[in-house]
Amino acid sequence: MSTALVIGGWFAQSFIQTLLDKASNCAIQQLARCRGLHDDLRRLRTSLLRIHAILDKAETRWNHKNTSLVELVRQLKDAAYDAEDLLEELEYQAAKQKVEHRGDQISDLFSFSPSTASEWLGADGDDAGTRLREIQEKLCNIAADMMDVMQLLAPDDGGRQFDWKVVGRETSSFLTETVVFGRGQEREKVVELLLDSGSGNSSFSVLPLVGIGGVGKTTLAQLVYNDNRVGNYFHLKVWVCVSDNFNVKRLTKEIIESATKVEQSDELNLDTLQQILKEKIASERFLLVLDDVWSENRDDWERLCAPLRFAARGSKVIVTTRDTKIASIIGTMKEISLDGLQDDAYWELFKKCAFGSVNPQEHLELEVIGRKIAGKLKGSPLA
Repeated sequence: MSTALVIGGWFAQSFIQTLLDKASNCAIQQLARCRGLHDDLRRLRTSLLRIHAILDKAETRWNHKNTSLVELVRQLKDAAYDAEDLLEELEYQAAKQKVEHRGDQISDLFSFSPSTASEWLGADGDDAGTRLREIQEKLCNIAADMMDVMQLLAPDDGGRQFDWKVVGRETSSFLTETVVFGRGQEREKVVELLLDSGSGNSSFSVLPLVGIGGVGKTTLAQLVYNDNRVGNYFHLKVWVCVSDNFNVKRLTKEIIESATKVEQSDELNLDTLQQILKEKIASERFLLVLDDVWSENRDDWERLCAPLRFAARGSKVIVTTRDTKIASIIGTMKEISLDGLQDDAYWELFKKCAFGSVNPQEHLELEVIGRKIAGKLKGSPLA
């Protein structure tokens, strides 16, 4: 019999399920749609679903002696409470607006217009979007760390491996950190390559960013994506997180939705979606980021890229992946391989993580120990 994940009286699965119910509430969804927060809310729901799936798996391997798992669940608890606070605020605003606007033919939130929503949410909508993205990013990181722990614990459970297909991570183009350490040279190199119109026959080129997990591929892609020079050069920018679900129809649909900011019906077939994408990018110079690619299936890749060939010359696709084989299959440009951070940049990152607001120079013994530890971590941001 499995043991429920309970920390200090907190029932993890049931709490996450409650958050899922709130995030799926029609009134909250309509509110988010009117205020331009629908994509952020969708990503939050996806992260909660993945966390819930991981918790189901974690039940069979749970014990209070595993300090890593205990700490991760504590982090999850904090992030979940943040999500609850935000969802309750949105729920309150939605209910308040429904009461205020109940009248002749207004019986629910589905009659709200975007302009009306903007008036009553005001600047708080922007704050809500930022908070949604921050919480979603926290949940993604916790999910990834919990999967790593589950993988380590798998041999104790009959040798069965944790099913990585249960959950993937989801990223966005928004940087969650206000300060990024290092990667300046790599950023300039990638920007230079993106702004090169090229001389080949193809309308678009594919640039792979390759490196181990946690080395900073996604962060580098985010830095480049938000660079003003890149924004001025490309007519259209799209970010899609692929993860281990390389479904051509799903990805095509997400590319269209990101490009048009309009939801597409799940009933549309692949051919129709590709026609829509073709019309959207025709003669447009676009930048597409496909983050966290795992699939080595060349046929799927060719099908995904079929409509992209109608774009303007100079279009680019950035692919982040851990696998050099994938880079060789899909890349048309020489891959950029990311290693650990340089010593100076890594020390700045280490100081922030290890010492916080404490200046290690005021405690020389701490600085000596810290530099020794940092040296052994070989520049890995994840460490």
